[in-house]
Amino acid sequence: MANAKVALCRTRFRQSWLRYSGPLLCAAGVAMLGAAAHAQTATPQDIDSLRKAIREQARELRAQAQRLNQQLRLLDAQQRQIQQLQARLPRGRTAGAAARAAPPPAAATAGEAPAAAVSGPPQGQAAAQAAPIQSPTPEAVERSRNQLTLQTSPSLANTGGVLTPRGALVVQPTFQYDYYAQNQAVVNGFTIVPGITFGNVNLNKLTQDVYTMGLRVRLGITDRLEVNAYIPYIVTNSTTTTSPETPGAAPLNVNATGHDIGDIQLGASYQVNAGTGGWPVFVLNLQFKTITGTSPFDVPIYTTADPNGAFLQGLPKRLPTGTGFYTLTPSVTVLYPTDPGVLFLNVKGIYNIPRTVAVQNPSGGAPTSTSLAPGNGFGVAFGIGFSLNDRTSLSLGYEQDFYLAATQNGQSIGGSSYRQGSFNFGLGYRLDATQGINLGASIGVGPNSPGAEIVLQYSKRFDVY
Repeated sequence: MANAKVALCRTRFRQSWLRYSGPLLCAAGVAMLGAAAHAQTATPQDIDSLRKAIREQARELRAQAQRLNQQLRLLDAQQRQIQQLQARLPRGRTAGAAARAAPPPAAATAGEAPAAAVSGPPQGQAAAQAAPIQSPTPEAVERSRNQLTLQTSPSLANTGGVLTPRGALVVQPTFQYDYYAQNQAVVNGFTIVPGITFGNVNLNKLTQDVYTMGLRVRLGITDRLEVNAYIPYIVTNSTTTTSPETPGAAPLNVNATGHDIGDIQLGASYQVNAGTGGWPVFVLNLQFKTITGTSPFDVPIYTTADPNGAFLQGLPKRLPTGTGFYTLTPSVTVLYPTDPGVLFLNVKGIYNIPRTVAVQNPSGGAPTSTSLAPGNGFGVAFGIGFSLNDRTSLSLGYEQDFYLAATQNGQSIGGSSYRQGSFNFGLGYRLDATQGINLGASIGVGPNSPGAEIVLQYSKRFDVY
């Protein structure tokens, strides 16, 4: 299509050349014939004047030829630029998709924009035969760069901000590693004055590695609505070292492992506005987490009947891969492009649906049916992303979550409220118009956060309709 357009422009310039150079050549020829016919009667001054006029016309013709060559070179450069811009945009939003049913620019998403049709007015039979091409606007290229930037943010990995274009299916295999380290002091006794305790004091050190192989799938229903699903498989292991401060008690090391499917997540994102007129882009999100993973209430635990049960009671013999509770997470994402970066903000609420579960007895008795509700919470994440070039981008951000106290049979459990935070860094590289790789890293803030988290993700887009 682009080659046809350039060929059409070449034809128009050649027609212009013939239109303007023809009369000049005819005038030069007539002048020369007139000079030959009247050579015997003309004076030397007349001959010099004719020669001067011919030289002026020849210079004008050469100047027109140079201008024509410059215009042709400019057309070649513009053709290469159009091809480069089309290669940067996803294939589903180039000429074919826009010619199929391109929505108005107001319906563009934060990461994509419809390509604008560019076609010249008909001129002759060549123009009638040449089909119009689709050329990406500067705004479309900028939105595509913003999309690449936002994909690198670990804070936006599970929420909106990077919507999938209509008819596109994005498949994202993901590998995630989390490392936890925590020290605890458990006192079974009583204190009469500060610093003097009667009873058993257990000093516990917990280290845990969690490996998650996941598959995330995103489908663009419209240019403003996306649905997604995430299926994780978790392999985890932990080591608990307990050092009871009693005479003759040696440190105990307890290892536990677990591997099973995790809690599947389903979600949707909807872009509220187009972000024109200096306004930021607002995206509404809703995530629902299931309980497909192994519940903490279904794994066996150490009881007082086990060896060293007095110090190990309550510790799991096998690790869970899920939380055991359904969770709804509504959120809103705010995006504000500001060259050369994109500012983002995500505010979310966390609602854990209460359930009646069988809580195991550390003493070895029968489980107790209890109505439990993990603490609800809210969180905020913010940061900025930078596009280094058309292939590479990075992002920096911070995320903080607050959780209220959990309840048991309607009564608050003391000391169960907590906070967790993390500093996030992301790096992305676009392999081509449909493939990309993102690498994210997080450093935990506080004892309840993972000490370190690494996420590696590969993205591949397919056009399904």
